[in-house]
Amino acid sequence: MQKLILAFAFLPSLVFAQIVKIQQDPKVDWAGIIELTLPADPFNLPQEESLDATMEVLKLNSLGRGFHDHIDHSLNAKLWQVAKTEQWEMFSDPELTKKLPFESAMRRFSKPDSTIRFDPETYEEHIEVNFEAGKLPFEAPQIRVRQLLIYHNANARFDIITLAIAPCWGNESVPYWLKIPSTHIVTPESVYDKADIVWAVRYTTEDSSPREEHWQEIKNTTGPLPERFIDRIRTDTTIHLYDPEETVVPLDKRACLFSCSDTIVTFDPQTWQEHVQVIETGLDNQEVEDLQLVEEWYWDEGQQRLGTRLLAIAPRAMAKIPGKEPLLEARFYRRCDD
Repeated sequence: MQKLILAFAFLPSLVFAQIVKIQQDPKVDWAGIIELTLPADPFNLPQEESLDATMEVLKLNSLGRGFHDHIDHSLNAKLWQVAKTEQWEMFSDPELTKKLPFESAMRRFSKPDSTIRFDPETYEEHIEVNFEAGKLPFEAPQIRVRQLLIYHNANARFDIITLAIAPCWGNESVPYWLKIPSTHIVTPESVYDKADIVWAVRYTTEDSSPREEHWQEIKNTTGPLPERFIDRIRTDTTIHLYDPEETVVPLDKRACLFSCSDTIVTFDPQTWQEHVQVIETGLDNQEVEDLQLVEEWYWDEGQQRLGTRLLAIAPRAMAKIPGKEPLLEARFYRRCDD
């Protein structure tokens, strides 16, 4: 424990205090820092072969009332407002150790453009250097977010704390990070009732789903996280599991989530023969590849605050079906608000 605390002693006081509090909390059995790449605008999703996450709109409102008010539904547009007014602290690194003045950050979005002019009377050359604005933060199609994922083994429940956020262009390095101020927990009902909440979405991670080799553990008293989580929920029927249609998995089908035998029958039209193959499925027979997260995000225009909560989590494994390409599959979800 002492080594873990010393390893994070260089962090700013607020982040460091959060980490120390979690490390010393006996109810927390595992915690790790993860980074996700997510789309920023529900009406301008990145057109790429890979899919970082899906984005479902829960609420989109505008407080503008004028005919010519520009409505931008990108989260990066809202983050740009707090960045340029310096309401949130800006850093050059995701660990939030190096403060970055706003003017210095903006220089990263300008590039020098040199023009050589020739004076026919003096026969001299004059070099003019201008700075041309490139892509700007509010135009970024994605966001990158740094979060603290927390696991409580007693009730097999996960939580998240969102630490920092940045505008993002795919795999490029981000220009700066904004430290997210603390915010009150918002219940799902108040998202619709509160007028100041003008933007709310639900993210489901795909390619950005955290993998064991990518997260940074800051506490582990329970061993490998996926295995411990699965062992915990395997036989405890008081912990509800939900299928992808958000229905509670009935008790008579629960065991098959972890170990099951399926019979695959294929027909050969040339030989007129049937081929019967028995395959073992379930998480006991498959290696967990990643953890799919379902998160709800909201923007409070009045407080200029971003709220996030973890709604559900699913261990995903590669489903291997004869004759088909292997596909990552979430067979069940553990709701985090149960």
